[in-house]
Amino acid sequence: MLAANDECPLEVLQRQQRLLCGTPFHPEQHDNRHRAGRTSLRNFYKLAGLPTP
Repeated sequence: MLAANDECPLEVLQRQQRLLCGTPFHPEQHDNRHRAGRTSLRNFYKLAGLPTP
């Protein structure tokens, strides 16, 4: 587990044996009120070595 909070005990997970990450939300569904999705996607692209769209 990589992230949690009081409302959601499992926000981000990662499998150790193979590069595989997941979230129980849709980070692509972000807007001005919910900016965390944009930040999550930006960080993911950076970690994966991909250009940020």
